[in-house]
Amino acid sequence: MVATLIDASEPLTLAQLQSAIRPQRVPLATLFRSMLRMEEVGLVQRSFDLRGTTHWQLNLGQPRRFVLEQSDTHASELLDEELSAPIRELLAGIEKLLVARGYRELNLNVAFRALRPTAHRQHVA
Repeated sequence: MVATLIDASEPLTLAQLQSAIRPQRVPLATLFRSMLRMEEVGLVQRSFDLRGTTHWQLNLGQPRRFVLEQSDTHASELLDEELSAPIRELLAGIEKLLVARGYRELNLNVAFRALRPTAHRQHVA
Protein backbone atom coordinates (compact mmCIF):
# COMPACT_ATOMS: atom_id res chain seq x y z
CA MET A 1 0.00 0.00 0.00
CA VAL A 2 2.72 2.44 0.96
CA ALA A 3 4.70 1.74 -2.21
CA THR A 4 1.59 2.42 -4.28
CA LEU A 5 1.00 5.72 -2.47
CA ILE A 6 4.65 6.69 -2.99
CA ASP A 7 4.32 6.09 -6.74
CA ALA A 8 0.96 7.91 -7.03
CA SER A 9 0.98 11.26 -8.79
CA GLU A 10 -2.22 12.35 -7.04
CA PRO A 11 -4.32 11.30 -4.03
CA LEU A 12 -6.01 7.91 -4.50
CA THR A 13 -9.41 6.53 -3.57
CA LEU A 14 -9.57 3.15 -1.84
CA ALA A 15 -10.83 1.59 -5.08
CA GLN A 16 -7.86 3.03 -7.00
CA LEU A 17 -5.50 1.79 -4.30
CA GLN A 18 -7.07 -1.66 -4.33
CA SER A 19 -6.78 -1.85 -8.11
CA ALA A 20 -3.14 -0.73 -8.05
CA ILE A 21 -2.00 -3.33 -5.50
CA ARG A 22 -3.52 -6.33 -7.22
CA PRO A 23 -2.83 -9.32 -7.47
CA GLN A 24 -2.77 -9.26 -3.64
CA ARG A 25 -6.57 -8.76 -3.69
CA VAL A 26 -6.79 -6.92 -0.40
CA PRO A 27 -10.44 -6.38 0.67
CA LEU A 28 -11.64 -2.75 0.80
CA ALA A 29 -12.45 -3.09 4.51
CA THR A 30 -8.87 -4.12 5.23
CA LEU A 31 -7.52 -1.24 3.15
CA PHE A 32 -9.77 1.22 4.97
CA ARG A 33 -8.71 -0.01 8.42
CA SER A 34 -5.07 0.13 7.36
CA MET A 35 -5.44 3.68 6.06
CA LEU A 36 -7.13 4.74 9.31
CA ARG A 37 -4.21 3.30 11.29
CA MET A 38 -1.68 5.05 9.06
CA GLU A 39 -3.64 8.28 9.45
CA GLU A 40 -3.55 7.92 13.26
CA VAL A 41 0.26 7.91 13.20
CA GLY A 42 0.43 10.70 10.61
CA LEU A 43 1.73 8.63 7.70
CA VAL A 44 -1.22 9.45 5.43
CA GLN A 45 -3.78 12.19 5.17
CA ARG A 46 -7.19 12.09 3.64
CA SER A 47 -9.26 14.61 1.77
CA PHE A 48 -12.72 14.59 0.27
CA ASP A 49 -13.87 15.68 -3.14
CA LEU A 50 -17.14 17.50 -3.73
CA ARG A 51 -19.02 14.20 -4.15
CA GLY A 52 -17.80 13.09 -0.72
CA THR A 53 -15.32 10.53 -2.03
CA THR A 54 -12.33 10.02 0.24
CA HIS A 55 -8.85 10.36 -1.27
CA TRP A 56 -5.63 9.30 0.48
CA GLN A 57 -2.06 10.50 0.07
CA LEU A 58 1.20 10.03 1.93
CA ASN A 59 2.12 12.61 4.52
CA LEU A 60 5.90 12.69 4.50
CA GLY A 61 6.27 16.33 5.45
CA GLN A 62 5.80 17.59 1.91
CA PRO A 63 3.48 20.53 1.34
CA ARG A 64 -0.16 19.53 1.08
CA ARG A 65 -1.44 19.23 -2.47
CA PHE A 66 -4.89 20.25 -3.67
CA VAL A 67 -6.95 18.85 -6.50
CA LEU A 68 -9.21 20.63 -8.99
CA GLU A 69 -11.97 18.47 -10.42
CA GLN A 70 -13.37 19.30 -13.84
CA SER A 71 -17.16 19.63 -13.60
CA ASP A 72 -17.89 18.24 -17.05
CA THR A 73 -15.52 15.24 -17.13
CA HIS A 74 -14.83 14.64 -13.40
CA ALA A 75 -11.15 14.36 -14.31
CA SER A 76 -8.86 15.82 -11.68
CA GLU A 77 -5.59 17.68 -11.77
CA LEU A 78 -3.24 18.88 -9.07
CA LEU A 79 -3.13 22.60 -8.45
CA ASP A 80 0.29 24.11 -9.02
CA GLU A 81 2.38 25.71 -6.29
CA GLU A 82 1.25 29.25 -7.16
CA LEU A 83 -2.35 28.29 -6.34
CA SER A 84 -1.58 25.86 -3.50
CA ALA A 85 0.64 28.11 -1.36
CA PRO A 86 -2.04 30.66 -0.37
CA ILE A 87 -4.53 27.85 0.35
CA ARG A 88 -2.03 26.15 2.69
CA GLU A 89 -1.37 29.50 4.40
CA LEU A 90 -5.09 30.13 4.89
CA LEU A 91 -5.72 26.63 6.24
CA ALA A 92 -2.77 26.95 8.65
CA GLY A 93 -4.29 30.17 10.03
CA ILE A 94 -7.72 28.55 10.44
CA GLU A 95 -6.15 25.51 12.10
CA LYS A 96 -4.24 27.74 14.52
CA LEU A 97 -7.46 29.53 15.51
CA LEU A 98 -9.35 26.28 15.99
CA VAL A 99 -6.57 24.80 18.14
CA ALA A 100 -6.58 28.00 20.23
CA ARG A 101 -10.30 27.41 20.79
CA GLY A 102 -9.61 23.88 22.06
CA TYR A 103 -10.31 21.79 18.96
CA ARG A 104 -8.11 18.73 18.37
CA GLU A 105 -7.55 16.11 15.66
CA LEU A 106 -8.41 18.56 12.92
CA ASN A 107 -8.93 17.46 9.34
CA LEU A 108 -9.40 20.55 7.21
CA ASN A 109 -10.45 19.74 3.66
CA VAL A 110 -10.75 21.89 0.59
CA ALA A 111 -12.30 20.77 -2.68
CA PHE A 112 -12.49 22.64 -5.97
CA ARG A 113 -14.63 21.98 -9.01
CA ALA A 114 -14.62 24.07 -12.18
CA LEU A 115 -15.20 24.00 -15.90
CA ARG A 116 -12.01 24.28 -17.90
CA PRO A 117 -11.50 27.54 -19.79
CA THR A 118 -13.35 27.51 -23.12
CA ALA A 119 -10.10 27.43 -25.12
CA HIS A 120 -9.13 24.14 -23.45
CA ARG A 121 -12.48 22.38 -23.42
CA GLN A 122 -13.08 19.56 -25.81
CA HIS A 123 -16.45 19.73 -27.51
CA VAL A 124 -18.35 16.50 -27.92
CA ALA A 125 -20.28 16.19 -31.18
